[in-house]
Amino acid sequence: MTRKPIAATLAALAASTILAAGVMVAPPLNTPTQAASVDHTMTLRRAGYWTAWYDPSNQDGDPMCGMRTMIDHPGGATGAFFVKYVPGGDIFFQVFESNWRIPNGTTIPVSLIFDRGTPWTATARGLTSGEGNSSVG
Repeated sequence: MTRKPIAATLAALAASTILAAGVMVAPPLNTPTQAASVDHTMTLRRAGYWTAWYDPSNQDGDPMCGMRTMIDHPGGATGAFFVKYVPGGDIFFQVFESNWRIPNGTTIPVSLIFDRGTPWTATARGLTSGEGNSSVG
């Protein structure tokens, strides 16, 4: 399978998403959002390991789009990597692992590189949901 570089896939997603009068209009996407009580996301496209998705109303009531890849580890642990965007906001990332237990607010240095680009570094924070699932965002 030929994998499209993530930067090109993000560019294609951005090109297919139109912001008009403050409302995001996008072709159909599908992914769970953390702590979402109702999953009403739509799948836009699947390409290799990536799924592009759109949620007309996330847990805060805002439209959101993004991409995700799911990870199955030997021994049964699972994980996911999300790239998310809310109109008027920034692009942000979340990483989940089923066997992580990270206390809320724990600071974690992160580095991310797309293709052969310049590394992006930041300080992320650990998050734990009411169900006990941990993520870094």
